[in-house]
This record gives sequence, C-alpha cells and structure tokens, in this order.
Amino acid sequence: PRGTPAGRDPGDIGVRGMIRVVNVKGMRGEARDGVCYVGRGFAGWPASPWGNPFRVGDASPNNHAIRIDREHALELFRDVCEAKAEGGTLDGWLAELWEACGHGAKPLGCWCCDATHGDGPPVVCHGQVLAAMLADRFQTKGGTT
Repeated sequence: PRGTPAGRDPGDIGVRGMIRVVNVKGMRGEARDGVCYVGRGFAGWPASPWGNPFRVGDASPNNHAIRIDREHALELFRDVCEAKAEGGTLDGWLAELWEACGHGAKPLGCWCCDATHGDGPPVVCHGQVLAAMLADRFQTKGGTT
C-alpha cells in the first residue's frame, strides 16, 4: 500500500518509529475496530478528541476573509498542539492517544492520506503530525516503550 516503506509488511505497525496513518474512506464493520480514529465526526465515525478542528475551506479564525487550505489547517493544528504544550496538557493528551492506539499497534485513521511516520512523504494530514509526536515521545529507536 501507498505509504508503506519498501520491504516492510503493512501490518508491521509501531516498530522502530513507524506509526501509520490510514485513510478510513470505505472502511466498514470490523475494519474500523483496527483503527484509532483521529478525525472529526463524519460518515458514522464519532468525533475524536484528536481531530483537527480546522476544516479546509472554512474561514480562517485569524482573518475571516481568508479560506483555510490544507497547509493553513496543519499550521493551525500545530498551534493548538503548541498551546496545549504551553498549558501543560499536551503530554496527557498524547498519552491518551498512545493508549487508544494500543502503543502504536493500531494505525491512526483520518480522511487525508495513507502514510507511515518516518517514510518521507510530505506532511498533508494532522494525523501525520500526531504520529510524529507519538514517535518522539513514546518510542525508542529499538522499538516501542
């Protein structure tokens, strides 16, 4: 699948900093159970506490005359994470996500892309931002913590 480094089994999740982000479009039934959803409530998926509150196409909170594009949505999401860090709540928020994704055993699910943290694709999804933060905080080079 797209986003899986060559030679790595797509089921090999949470090893050596590899936290996957999968596109949930079309997932039904039991397939949903294998994903830690990090998106907004949509198409039967409940809203996640880790969803990006900034939608592409909405008015920017900083200037209502500007519409949010993908890059701006990521920037605004990173600002939310920075505010959580400054407020002392980021570590707990990420720890809850780490538990919810089974310490990296379940991929993060969103609507934007399929990617694996560390495989080098451009960052186009807040799920990739979350995957990078989880890898930085909870995984060691030799495996998960």
